[in-house]
Amino acid sequence: MRLADRRPALVLVGALALLAVAIALPFVAARQITGPGAARLVPASALAYVRLGTDRGSDADRRLAAVALRVPTVVRLRDRLVAALAPSGGLDLRRDVRPWLGDEVAVALVDLGGGRFASAVLAAVASRPKAEALLQRVGAARAGVRYRGVVLRRYGSGAAAFVDDFLVAGPEPAVRAVIDTSLDEQRSLAQNPAFSAALDGQDGASLQAYASPRGVRGYGRAQKGITGTLAGLLDGPGLRAAGASATVDGSRLRVTARKAGVRAATFAPRLLRKVPGDAVAYVGSASAQPLVALLAGLVGPGTLERLRAALPTAAGLNLDRDVLGPLRGEAAFWVSPGAEAPVLSLAARTTDPGHTQEALARLQAPLAARLGTAPGSPSFEPAAIAGTQAFTLAATPAFAPTYAVTGNTLVASTAPAGLEAFATARRRLPGAASFRAAVPTLPSQAESVGFIDPRQLLALAQQSGLGDGPLSSEARDDLRRVRAAGAVIQRERNDTTAELIFDIP
Repeated sequence: MRLADRRPALVLVGALALLAVAIALPFVAARQITGPGAARLVPASALAYVRLGTDRGSDADRRLAAVALRVPTVVRLRDRLVAALAPSGGLDLRRDVRPWLGDEVAVALVDLGGGRFASAVLAAVASRPKAEALLQRVGAARAGVRYRGVVLRRYGSGAAAFVDDFLVAGPEPAVRAVIDTSLDEQRSLAQNPAFSAALDGQDGASLQAYASPRGVRGYGRAQKGITGTLAGLLDGPGLRAAGASATVDGSRLRVTARKAGVRAATFAPRLLRKVPGDAVAYVGSASAQPLVALLAGLVGPGTLERLRAALPTAAGLNLDRDVLGPLRGEAAFWVSPGAEAPVLSLAARTTDPGHTQEALARLQAPLAARLGTAPGSPSFEPAAIAGTQAFTLAATPAFAPTYAVTGNTLVASTAPAGLEAFATARRRLPGAASFRAAVPTLPSQAESVGFIDPRQLLALAQQSGLGDGPLSSEARDDLRRVRAAGAVIQRERNDTTAELIFDIP
């Protein structure tokens, strides 16, 4: 994706308005959003759009600001933007931004054509003279020009203009596109049916976000690791648009998201009832394939492709037909504390237990050879675990792959303790206080369910010597602020909706 302006700093006015979006929050209260607002000025072809209400009159939605400011990244973003705008100091948000800021701000990724995109920032203006005064005091504008009757003020490589009671800023082509839309030169985002479908039922939220299919796929291709994997999960055949909104209830940040035009198979989360209560992370889905794809993506790009290429020669198996094919029922993946290292476990329904048992038996020798560190390394050995016939490979004290097929369920883990806890644990995850805080309502049918206790998960990684993996220090700081997070994804007619809750004390 190619942006029109690659310079590290936004133009002055754009950064000022972005500052209001990305957090005039300490100084304003979010309001409930109704009507099209800034979306009526944004071209319908925009790849992404975020809108925040900034009316001081809503005490209830002020909590969104309070919770957001508990996340270190939000505070750092605010401070960095202030420093970028005024390196020598002297810029005060309450004094310089609040007096002219109206009741909403938005950022849109505008399609400029030819594969080029640029960010346009739109801030409602309550007092134009005060906004003008700030521009004159802080910015070194070049001489303005007129475009279709609107004065364009040029700042460095960008521009700013007052359009229909909004201050619009960004690279000049993006500002011109907003002006064109305001004059009905092109259809607006508010008139785009996909935009309306993505945010259907979310009018009362203080924060709204939207992404077109091109925005979802372009972002996913541009990112790597966890971020790219999660962006990829938003995609799907028939995707019309993705939308999300955010509200706050006490210490809980509640995000409602919708994938318009996409739906998947559902399942009754029964395996969840057997997940041990000390699990610090859990994901459940209607089959094992999405979990395998997610885990492979986290391990590294191309993991599944390498497995597909290696299995026919190593074990005479086809990954999709022989291993993943029968795993078409409910699946659950979780992480629990272990004596030597975190224990990763998977339980999955199989439509053909005999075939699954045979395929895993054929995988034993090549897997043992791959994990062995010296001649005479151990092989998979039968073991009785909680009255079930299992097989385990004592590769290292911290890693002993173990599996069993019991009834119509495959249970596999990185340690025998994973199977033992699945069968005999007294406490189960649905009864854990942290799980109930993050998933207060568990539906009878869902497309997927997720839960994570970030603090305990990070502590496990540190205690076991696994380090921080791909996480930056800033990401770890953010995660430590979250006591628990949960997600329930469900089908709603022809769409997929997700309810995400972050408990941030």
